[in-house]
Amino acid sequence: MSTSNFCSKCGSQITGEDKFCASCGTTIESSDEQILSEQSQQTGQQSQASDNQAGYGFRPKTRQEIKALGKEGMKNQYGVALATLVLLMGIGFVTGLFSIIPFLGWFGGVGAAFFLIYPLVVNLDGVYTKIFRREPTNVAEMFNNLTVNYLRKVGGMAWMILFMFLWFIIPVAGFVIGIIKSISYSMTPYILANCPNVEAKDALKLSMRMTQGYKGELFVFYLSYIGWMLLSALTIHILGLFYVFPYIYSSMAGYYVELKDRAIASGTISEQEFTTDKRETQWNTVY
Repeated sequence: MSTSNFCSKCGSQITGEDKFCASCGTTIESSDEQILSEQSQQTGQQSQASDNQAGYGFRPKTRQEIKALGKEGMKNQYGVALATLVLLMGIGFVTGLFSIIPFLGWFGGVGAAFFLIYPLVVNLDGVYTKIFRREPTNVAEMFNNLTVNYLRKVGGMAWMILFMFLWFIIPVAGFVIGIIKSISYSMTPYILANCPNVEAKDALKLSMRMTQGYKGELFVFYLSYIGWMLLSALTIHILGLFYVFPYIYSSMAGYYVELKDRAIASGTISEQEFTTDKRETQWNTVY
């Protein structure tokens, strides 16, 4: 007894005994073969999904790829990239004039740095992260978000600067240790900008975990811009202002995105840790 089915290609009616479709000539699989084929496809899909979930499907980007993407992102939103950087540098220059005033000027300059410049740096890094990701952003975003989680931004940056200072003042080896620790803490402002639920101290700890095993790579990344910085100096930093600095900032934001993706893909940090409040989480992290 034969059963009627339909050709998977043309839809013509076929019987279970047919080897080929009479209309289009397509080879007809037997029921057993069809079942095995479907099971094989399902197994493959499940295996691929499992691999992707475990991070096996993730391909890390090279330093050259990150820099190329950073340059492309900077060019796509060049106006925003340039304007935000120029405004920050201008504000920094004006607040730096406080230091001219004897004694009180020093306190004014330090206060302006902690309570104005550092929160703006966090917001700038948030803008550049969007630039790297090809997400829409604008100049006003750097200022409109200034009061959002304001004390958290100030605290996170102050915490980072404090530990960098303490490492650098260690006799003899302090300079080298300070550089290593500075790289370790370098993702802190990006976390403060892009992960609003992460507490100030926890942002520093996440940065340390993200850069674990990649500090040498980051150091080489920074060194790769020495040539550009020398060219910028030859032009009294005009080249730097209009090209080099936006290029570097966009690429640095790209490294934050990349290291975050690597940490999640490898299971070093869960995605939830970037999105939830960690005040109740106990991390045994040594600064």
